[in-house]
Amino acid sequence: MIRWRLRKPGEKRVEYGNGSEMFTCVVHYGGDFVLSPRMKYTSKSTAHFDFVDASRFSTFSLCDMVEKLDVVVPFVVYWRVPHTELCTSSVRPLKTDNDCIVMLNSLPINRYMHIYLKPFEEEVHEEEKDHVAQEEENYEAREEDHVAEEEENYEAEEEEDAEYHDVEEEENNVAAKEETNVAAKEENSADVEEETNAAKEEDVSAAEEEDESAADEEDKSVVDEEDESAADEFDISDNEYDCGRDEAYRQEDDIGIRVQRNMDGFGPDGVHVNDKDNGLESDSDHSENLYSEHGSDSDGPRSVPVDSSD
Repeated sequence: MIRWRLRKPGEKRVEYGNGSEMFTCVVHYGGDFVLSPRMKYTSKSTAHFDFVDASRFSTFSLCDMVEKLDVVVPFVVYWRVPHTELCTSSVRPLKTDNDCIVMLNSLPINRYMHIYLKPFEEEVHEEEKDHVAQEEENYEAREEDHVAEEEENYEAEEEEDAEYHDVEEEENNVAAKEETNVAAKEENSADVEEETNAAKEEDVSAAEEEDESAADEEDKSVVDEEDESAADEFDISDNEYDCGRDEAYRQEDDIGIRVQRNMDGFGPDGVHVNDKDNGLESDSDHSENLYSEHGSDSDGPRSVPVDSSD
């Protein structure tokens, strides 16, 4: 039973009917993959293996096909996902029987599957380059993520700082307003206290003035009373003096009268010797006569002339 057949140059394309178990392997060989500017296979050499039995296909079948192509260098086999362009995501490795089963499950309707042979040494080298490239991509991605994260953190910190400054500014404004209010209250309190003290001082001064005025009035009243008392005492003294003087004058008059009477011949009993015969008994009677001769007592004391010849 034929498992597959290598198509000769110029032979017609094989068409498969619906439900066929056969397919064609289009093997690309003699080249390598390049990635820039776009991925492509460097060789145009192809071989068509028709009537490949899908139910019996395996990695050993691939080895038999490659031997027919006289490829002696180690190689790695890849298959391309049907209906896709050649790119890194559309090329899959074909190293195990499980890879073969995945490929067979992806057979297209026309039953043609493209397979690529890549030199093994180059593959190793390419894997290393891919690994390095992947590491670089990962590093760049991490760096970008780190930079993005740093920028986000910086922006978040800036926003927090702005909010903090806004809050701090608001708190400072509130504190300034409170300080202003406190200062105003203290100033008002100081003004009120000053006014109160001034009012108290005025009241004290007014009270002191009233006390001084009352004291002055009291002193003046006392002085006036003392002056009145002194004047009264002076008047009393003056009256006493006048009375004493009048009494002295009267006594002098009495003495003068007595002297005169003695000189005129009155006796100790006050009766003139000549009057005894006339019935006068006392000096008082004679005195009345004297007063009647010399004038009344209401006219004040009178001096009696004394005869100096005696």
